[in-house]
Amino acid sequence: MKHFIFCLIISLLPLSIEATDYYTVTADVLNIRNEPSKNGDVIGVVRNGQTVSSDSQASNGWIRIKASSLSGYVNTDYLKFSHSTDNDVSPKKTTSKSRIGGWGWAMILLTIAVIGRLLRSQFEIVDGIICIIVIIASIIVWISNGFWMGVLTFFGGSFCFGLLFGMGGDTQIRRYGHRYTLKCDKCGYEKLTIVEEFEGGVTTKCKRCGDVVAHILNH
Repeated sequence: MKHFIFCLIISLLPLSIEATDYYTVTADVLNIRNEPSKNGDVIGVVRNGQTVSSDSQASNGWIRIKASSLSGYVNTDYLKFSHSTDNDVSPKKTTSKSRIGGWGWAMILLTIAVIGRLLRSQFEIVDGIICIIVIIASIIVWISNGFWMGVLTFFGGSFCFGLLFGMGGDTQIRRYGHRYTLKCDKCGYEKLTIVEEFEGGVTTKCKRCGDVVAHILNH
């Protein structure tokens, strides 16, 4: 349980800070309301050509913006994307964006790790697929959130998977006053079935690849 909690904490390391986007007002006068609705009270206005910022996502045609000391909701029909703190100056078709932040990637990687843990008992290729997923996720986070977030995602995800795959499950046997941990010599899987015991050792069968091998235990 302690390993699992620690694993979960590590998986949350690749956190990212959402970029702040900047927009130019296109209406002559644009009302700022206290809620995302035309029925919201007007708490201020911004004028044509004025730049406003937002670190929120647009929803139903409204977005929360900041302008000077004011903070409220405006209609996205009267905003034109200007630039972002991530230096993305390419024009955007819509102010509504779908981002997967650090928490999102952490949950995705953790879910993949759990599923991979279950599938490892059936397919050796799962280990390689997990490695590829970590690399792809790291590259995506690197591009969208910066180099160091990509590095954190890579090492955090790899460490998380290492801990999760190494949590329990080893085939252990006690003989001659010692505890022995057995693994498959062919694929390295940790769960074996003890087929036969003999003087000085045991014969096991791997639950993943089916390899049968005799293990000699030192007295």
